[in-house]
Amino acid sequence: MTEMDAREILVGLREFISPGSALFIATNEKDLSFFRPIQEVYDVSFLGDFGNMLSDINPNYFPLVEQMVASRGRVFVGTFFSTFSAYIARLRGYYSVKEEQIGHMTGGLENTFFLPAPWKKEMRLYQAIHKPLYGRDFPVAWRDIDRL
Repeated sequence: MTEMDAREILVGLREFISPGSALFIATNEKDLSFFRPIQEVYDVSFLGDFGNMLSDINPNYFPLVEQMVASRGRVFVGTFFSTFSAYIARLRGYYSVKEEQIGHMTGGLENTFFLPAPWKKEMRLYQAIHKPLYGRDFPVAWRDIDRL
């Protein structure tokens, strides 16, 4: 469940992702018809669409699979105050350093955004650790972790 309805989410997505693009939605929403307005604009896939590829994986690991998939997208739009989305941002941070993506030297994640709108660009600039701690991850988790 989310406090935003699908139309509000769609407004946020349109700001970062071109209509018609492939979109993977990691969700625990049971009623996937909730996403119908988004499906009218994007080529949407859910983890369940890949059931044949997941038949040998323990279902308890499905959320981890969703995080891995979401972490490798060209753009990620997550939910602020979600530890699930925060960990995806951390994974994206690891990849940004490894792949020397734009912003990696300053800890910024250029293609990682959050909804609702007040938090959308939270990951673009380096920020020291501050409260609330669970709402996002911080660059200290991925910057210079190999230095001694």
